[in-house]
Amino acid sequence: MTTRIRKLTGRAARGARTRRLQARLGATRLVARMSGRHIYAQVVSPDAKTLVSASTLEREMRDKLGGKRSDASQDVTGQTLMVD
Repeated sequence: MTTRIRKLTGRAARGARTRRLQARLGATRLVARMSGRHIYAQVVSPDAKTLVSASTLEREMRDKLGGKRSDASQDVTGQTLMVD
């Protein structure tokens, strides 16, 4: 097994272990992902249902940002999650 495959397999196993632990504890989790151009975030309940989501792709977010792509997009995404 190559180092890269072993590394990816270990990362997936750690993620699965963490999600199982959070489900057992009944913890709500924040899932955030960043691409080169956009930020996606969601709050997920212990039973794997999305409670709130926000993305820089949404029209409301684009209006708040005014077409700017900067660190401000992270702040606006977080504030949108807190308000919802």
